[in-house]
Amino acid sequence: MTQKASSTCYACVEFFVLLLLLSHAQQTHAQQSAYYPSFLLLNNWVNQSVWISTGIPVPNSTLNGIPSYPPSIRNVFDGKLGLLNMSVVFKKFQTIKAFLGMNNSVSLVSDIGAISVYYPPNTTCFIVLSKLTRPIFAEVLFGKHLVSVNRKEFTQALPSVYLFSNSSYVYTPTNVSFSLGFGVHYLEVCLDHSSQMSVEELLNYDEHQVSRWLSESLKPAIPKSLLKEYYLSLLLLVDDQNPYYGFFAASPSP
Repeated sequence: MTQKASSTCYACVEFFVLLLLLSHAQQTHAQQSAYYPSFLLLNNWVNQSVWISTGIPVPNSTLNGIPSYPPSIRNVFDGKLGLLNMSVVFKKFQTIKAFLGMNNSVSLVSDIGAISVYYPPNTTCFIVLSKLTRPIFAEVLFGKHLVSVNRKEFTQALPSVYLFSNSSYVYTPTNVSFSLGFGVHYLEVCLDHSSQMSVEELLNYDEHQVSRWLSESLKPAIPKSLLKEYYLSLLLLVDDQNPYYGFFAASPSP
């Protein structure tokens, strides 16, 4: 065998080994992700809700007819106005775990940190809280809504959307892109009117309201080790219920 042929052979072997490694990595990621939900719902228990795509791939998406979406907040619903033409998409973030927490927040976990989404009861604001080791982008896409970023208004239309963040941002006529950098950052999205509470106050209020609601629920005669699962089931039910019309979603999936 000539030296040129030998080099070509080695290159082919390296190529196939690389393909096998990539295939194994993808299968491992898919197997790990299969135990986490692709979609979750959150609402304010009154008249607004959001549909969260966790970024976990939908199993057999082509067969099931449900596409996989990137990590994002979609289908923002207001009881009086219906579905709003807006979404929040997290870029450069690959979810490996997703779950509903006892504080009624949706957590998305990746290799570079975590994102949590809160919708405090009886408020008109949902909050994105990030703790990351590398920066990502949260792109807020909107239609003809009044958009205000840190109290600076850009457009005039209804309904109003107020954005608050401790991150830098770039505004265009169709979106606002926030850079969620290293450390702890927040993005607060308020509908109709801005909140009178700070983000910290909203998070404390959320924890207090959720804890009180759970403490007032009926406690079945089950082992204490199962109480957490029971409480999470209650939260899942209340989040899957349309807060305005009262009916339940058969599934968080569309």
